[in-house]
Amino acid sequence: MPNRLTVVVLSPGESPWDQLELRFHIDGEDVISRVFDKGPGEDPDRLLTVDSPLLALHGPTTVRVAEATCTWGCCGCIDVHVRREDDQIVWDRWHNPDTGHVPLGEYRFDVRQYETELLRARQDRTWEWPGRTIARLVNAALLGEPEVMQQWNCSLDFTGSLPARRSEVEVVFTCPPRAAIRQYEEQHGHPLEHTQYRLRFPVTEQPAQTQADHIVATMRTKDPRDTAETCGGFQPRGTKST
Repeated sequence: MPNRLTVVVLSPGESPWDQLELRFHIDGEDVISRVFDKGPGEDPDRLLTVDSPLLALHGPTTVRVAEATCTWGCCGCIDVHVRREDDQIVWDRWHNPDTGHVPLGEYRFDVRQYETELLRARQDRTWEWPGRTIARLVNAALLGEPEVMQQWNCSLDFTGSLPARRSEVEVVFTCPPRAAIRQYEEQHGHPLEHTQYRLRFPVTEQPAQTQADHIVATMRTKDPRDTAETCGGFQPRGTKST
């Protein structure tokens, strides 16, 4: 008999880590929490996408399902190998780089039940607070209109609304674009000078879509670097910030 998957989203108030996290119950048990207690499950918006790696649409793949709060390089994470096999989805070859062995075996899911459950979880946004909704809409709009950031010689890093700052939406971006930074480092062997910026927008009582449209319109017509705070980047030694 196939195993049965249930996807659960924990709000920051429900999570031991005060994080928004994704949990996977297999046959009614949260199996990952049984073998890993160093950090939360992944953010739902990373794994509950149309082309989620959990679907293994492009062949077998390795998916990170939990990571230590201090990053995987310090205290580990949980990765699982996901593949399609006839009318089943298979999870196996669990791995934690911190300990090596993960005492979990192979799980086989009926593909119809599995895909239906992932679709249900993706469409259920009841856990999403207003700021998070606005951030998601802004992210989709800016990715759909890359020219908005390109005109300012910038690229979008991410948008968000942190659990501890739900009254704000933040938009983080980098100048010059990340693609140019990567290309320069590949060609020259050292980083290109760049600056990362953060814009903060207050959440109001207006509809989420209206607020998202306003944020995008602002970034379309005004150079966002003029009002953003610096939050990262790289400057060669001896270079003074302006």
